[in-house]
Amino acid sequence: MSRIYESVSLHYADGGSSDKVYNIHLEELGPNQFTVTGYNGKRGSTLVPRKQTDSPVSYAEAKRIFDDLERDKRNHRKTPYTVVERNGASAVATPAPSNSSSSATTYEPTGYLANHPKKVTEEEATKLFDNDDYFAEQKCDGVFISVLYKTGRVTASNKLGNGIPVPPKITTALRQLATISGCEISLGLAGEFLNSTLHVFTVWEKNGTSLLTLPQHLRVALKDKLELLFDDHLASSTGKPAAAVKFVYTAKTREEKIALYKKIKAGDGEGVVFKHCESDLSFKFKLYETTEALLVANSKRSAECFAYHEGTLISLGSTTLPNDATHKEIKEANLRQDPIVGSVKYLYLSAPPSIGPETGQLTQASFLRFRPEFDETSCTTKELKVVNKTVHESSTATPSAAPSSSLPTSTNAVEPNHTTRKAKNQETRAVQPPTTPLDSPQVSVIPSTSKSSSRQELPEPATLFFL
Repeated sequence: MSRIYESVSLHYADGGSSDKVYNIHLEELGPNQFTVTGYNGKRGSTLVPRKQTDSPVSYAEAKRIFDDLERDKRNHRKTPYTVVERNGASAVATPAPSNSSSSATTYEPTGYLANHPKKVTEEEATKLFDNDDYFAEQKCDGVFISVLYKTGRVTASNKLGNGIPVPPKITTALRQLATISGCEISLGLAGEFLNSTLHVFTVWEKNGTSLLTLPQHLRVALKDKLELLFDDHLASSTGKPAAAVKFVYTAKTREEKIALYKKIKAGDGEGVVFKHCESDLSFKFKLYETTEALLVANSKRSAECFAYHEGTLISLGSTTLPNDATHKEIKEANLRQDPIVGSVKYLYLSAPPSIGPETGQLTQASFLRFRPEFDETSCTTKELKVVNKTVHESSTATPSAAPSSSLPTSTNAVEPNHTTRKAKNQETRAVQPPTTPLDSPQVSVIPSTSKSSSRQELPEPATLFFL
């Protein structure tokens, strides 16, 4: 006969419509056989059981599950519960328990905030290929992370600037990189975390000095130098370990930008980021559309997508899911009443978004990944691509005139040839005011083969900011 070995009753109310209860029971079924169950619902209603263990486990494991579930509920960013009763006795609200191994732990941010490139059209992207004031890099379809090594410690931040856990392999790689580059005081990098690898696109701090005020081309040169040092380190290491840190290739000349674009397109990459060589001005051109959506699991391997339109949550139709595990994770979050946000790839919205049944639906929508750094308020209809004349014209263009409108499936980063990297690192540029894509004339939708350059070359720069 089972007995409740330990229990806690939690409550959340916001003074409005939310008045919820979450009870957690740790039950003993037999000698060292325990289960954990959560019961949630509105106060005064019948609570719904949510089993946390599929089968009986040891007390140590059950206690860990019990404590983690309580901690998650009490540290929830949107609906933090408080303890009202423990083991049948009333309890005074106390600070939520913390543990360094818990996902609810408060992590120290790096202090670096992500730069958000402005989205451009194919027409504007064409002008950027022809504009020698702009570099080009692959837009990696991953999760943004900034990392900072400082006096022996490694911290990380997400896209919103909040502190997050650092993947262990990234910690090891960053320590190695700081050592071999002489950056024992500090080294700050930012990139996209994709396939267990941090793809670095900028260096923002070195030995206690912020590099954010430096011209972009100097930061690119430093990034390229770090790459050479790290590649040499990996080549000399025994066992040939897989690189946890890679560096995004920067195309500088017009020919390099065109070659990079072709590789990205052939590899079904997400798109291109253009960076002004003397400033933080940047633009992005995407080969397919993405949006963040609040997900609700359907009965089959799909989920309905929701977003806010003019302050009201509306449905944008369903998206396919890659596997049963993804469907299960969404369903369990829904049962816990925890908002879960994901990135969805789509072709276009079938009609303008509106409040009511006539709202558009996402066409050819497919799930990309979860976005734990975003909450439901990040899911809006503001930047959705709606079917219109431009969409139809681009879909009928020849392959040589526009990017393919077919939805890619691969998100692997392009690995370009770096044989001429050392020579190109020594290039410098005249300081010119940032220009926008519309400041240069359009030639064609895809860059032509003719070469034009207005960049003024200067003598080799001082090595103050180089390794």
